[in-house]
Amino acid sequence: MSPEKLILRELDDSYSWMRTLGQFMIAWYSFFVTANVAILGWKFTKGTTINFPPLWFYFFYLLSIFGTLVVILTAIYFTTAERRNRSLISRLNQLGHLSPDLAMQPSFPLPFIQVGFFLMALGLLVLLVIWIMASRS
Repeated sequence: MSPEKLILRELDDSYSWMRTLGQFMIAWYSFFVTANVAILGWKFTKGTTINFPPLWFYFFYLLSIFGTLVVILTAIYFTTAERRNRSLISRLNQLGHLSPDLAMQPSFPLPFIQVGFFLMALGLLVLLVIWIMASRS
């Protein structure tokens, strides 16, 4: 098999995994935040008549902390994978002896993804703070 085909195969696999992981993360984050807001809304609308046992608050603390860690690790994965993809694209361009105006360019929006993951992590930390405040009311 030629080096070009091997590189293209690795690029295809990498982008496929990144796409799948990105879709999973958005679905998980949407569900997690929606469930948290619904439970917090239920608690606050019921006022002080609903008292969760302290164990429930610790459970939501841990979910928010671990969720933040997962978002950070996923952002690191995307950054590392895209660095590798860019080096593979550069290698393909070298193998093809392409001029700079014809060379293949990476199209993955890494800065956009990094900002998105930063905002996701920030949102989970805000949820953690809200859960801490809710546990004291």
